[in-house]
Amino acid sequence: MNRYGIYVLALCSVGGLVGCSGDDPAERPNILYIVADDLGYTDTGPFGSEIPTPNLDELAFAGVRLTNFHTDTNCQKTRVMLMASAGSGAALEVVGNPMSGRRGNLLSRDWVILPELMRDAGYATYMAGKWDLGADEGYTPATRGFDRSFVAVDASASHFAERF
Repeated sequence: MNRYGIYVLALCSVGGLVGCSGDDPAERPNILYIVADDLGYTDTGPFGSEIPTPNLDELAFAGVRLTNFHTDTNCQKTRVMLMASAGSGAALEVVGNPMSGRRGNLLSRDWVILPELMRDAGYATYMAGKWDLGADEGYTPATRGFDRSFVAVDASASHFAERF
């Protein structure tokens, strides 16, 4: 990964995903994905940073760290690859240019995505941050598998009330 890619850190607080069994929620691992734009592979402690990141270190070393995730040329396509069940950027429907007032790109409804699979498996799913995968009805986090979301739906949306 490079400085301009997206860094993905997958953490489980109890064991790894492989070999987890049982329908009892207490036996399943808790899963936390942290996705950050413009963060290099070695910018946090679990991957060799010189900058102290003790909380991330504790989470990462108690769980599972993914070390072979590949990014795309922009953050939107990388989020699609992370969420799409087949890990493919092909799940992005290019439907217009949001700068021209037309709809932006959408995460295709034809693909099952990770939060939907996790929800169907009995997990509670939450998201915070930037979505930018569709603001149209049926394309928002609430309709794509997240129980609750606290997001900026559009790419350049603000999390704060604007005061002019």
